[in-house]
Amino acid sequence: MAQTTIAGKFLDPTVISALDAITDGASASDFLLVWDASDSTLKKLLPDNLGLGAATIKTTYASHGLAVGDVVKPSGTDNQYNKALATTAANAEVVGIVTVVSGNAVTITISGEISTGAVSGFDYADATAGTILFLSATAGLLTSTEPTTEGQISKPVAIVTQDDAKIVLIIQRGEVISTGVQTDAPNDATYVTLSTNSTLTAERTLAAGSGITLADAGANGAATISIANDAIDSQHYAAGSIDNEHLADDAVGIAELSATGTASSSTFLRGDNAWAAAGGGPSQATQSALEAETNEDTYAPPDLLRHAPGMCKAHVSIAWQGTIELGSYNVDSITDTGTGDRTIVWDTDFSSDDYTVTASLSVHVEIAMQVAAEHLSKAVGSIRVRVFDADSNALSDRRSAHSAFGDQ
Repeated sequence: MAQTTIAGKFLDPTVISALDAITDGASASDFLLVWDASDSTLKKLLPDNLGLGAATIKTTYASHGLAVGDVVKPSGTDNQYNKALATTAANAEVVGIVTVVSGNAVTITISGEISTGAVSGFDYADATAGTILFLSATAGLLTSTEPTTEGQISKPVAIVTQDDAKIVLIIQRGEVISTGVQTDAPNDATYVTLSTNSTLTAERTLAAGSGITLADAGANGAATISIANDAIDSQHYAAGSIDNEHLADDAVGIAELSATGTASSSTFLRGDNAWAAAGGGPSQATQSALEAETNEDTYAPPDLLRHAPGMCKAHVSIAWQGTIELGSYNVDSITDTGTGDRTIVWDTDFSSDDYTVTASLSVHVEIAMQVAAEHLSKAVGSIRVRVFDADSNALSDRRSAHSAFGDQ
């Protein structure tokens, strides 16, 4: 090899072979040359914990608390690390294994082969070749037993290639251990339940309120919410939410109208939701106005209607015996003075004898044309009626009806 000088000495095989090793291993064939600044000498270092093809990172900081063999993760502070453990996903973010510690200086192997030797920090490597080493729930360690506790992390980190001598880093992505039960949603999701559930952590429990009952038919059954018939009154409805179709006939009383004014037998409700006294209407017509058929804005009372010119002032039906039958109006009596001869006495007299009386006879059809009636002796208070056979001109007792029209 080409010669050079370090601390005034040529770097050649003779010089190297004369150097003292920092660690025991005189029989080893491979060494590292290390400059010892404490005595300005070049020394050889036995690389017991350095494997073939390994990649490392180095860092230096005080009070790191790390030892050779520790499995580490980022601490959250730049270039500083803490022991990793399989308790949570954050704690299981493994970057490598500590392979050299010298005071505050730490070397972390992040890939490749690591020679474990008999270093106590690598006790977990004492396993059959081919054994997968998982991150342990104990800080900084690996274990050949895969974690099974719910919530822990199953994370392969290395494989043993030589029992208690060598491991190869195979840092894999971890998997959170679950209960093994297939679920459609996580246990910490928000659910609505009828009762609390110890498995869930964020459920909302339904509770029956006033007038409301809950019934649970169990698994695969129905959960029924029932509302009592009298549980909801008008206070529970939004304003304007009920139409006329859904109101009972007597549901709205005077109190619900909220009208102004005073409700009484002499007031009425106007369109502007105010109680008001009834206004004046048309006046009553007089008898003379009815008789004269005067054109005026009045009303005809029932007791004066008969004074209108076209109204019937009296009517009566006389049986063949000479008595009043059926209903009559304004007739005081019937005087039967002989066969077919009767006198009708009016209850209210006419104002004069200038009034009209009509007659109709009730006989068999075959003799209808042989019977006649005549009105005689017409007075303001009565009229004489005779019924006779037209052929013989003889009086005859027949049923007759009479109506009178005129001024009274």
